[in-house]
Amino acid sequence: MVLLSQSAFADEKSHYAAARQLVDLTYNEQLTYEFARKGALLAVKDRFESNPETKDYSAVLISLVMEVVDAYFHDIETQNKMKMAYVKTFMEEFTEYELKEFVGFYKTAIGRKALQKLPVVMQKGWERGAEIGSHISSSPKYEQMLAEKLKALQETAV
Repeated sequence: MVLLSQSAFADEKSHYAAARQLVDLTYNEQLTYEFARKGALLAVKDRFESNPETKDYSAVLISLVMEVVDAYFHDIETQNKMKMAYVKTFMEEFTEYELKEFVGFYKTAIGRKALQKLPVVMQKGWERGAEIGSHISSSPKYEQMLAEKLKALQETAV
């Protein structure tokens, strides 16, 4: 029984090491910051701009909160928590073998290029998706789909 638990601990330790190595290779602080900041900004704007008590002061409050968000995000403790969240996620989603394969790939020229270019590809994809989304309400197909859903809702309403 002791041997089994020692073996399991050793496996967990090496699985963690592989996940940590992958995070060390792939973690992009700037990209993570940009995503976190966008999410925080949306939440903060909604909170202060939609509240009649804070609406007149929303710009000042938003600026103040975002300064704190920026400082908090760049704090070393927060960065360590972010990296550990990725380590945990990688360990949950991939075997140790798979993580080692990723590490090997990201050490190649193509892997390094993927790390460099994927954030650009993702950003362009989001921008292009947002552009498509911004025109959704003027789409005849969207209008037809919405009308069908509303009609079905009306038919099932008591």
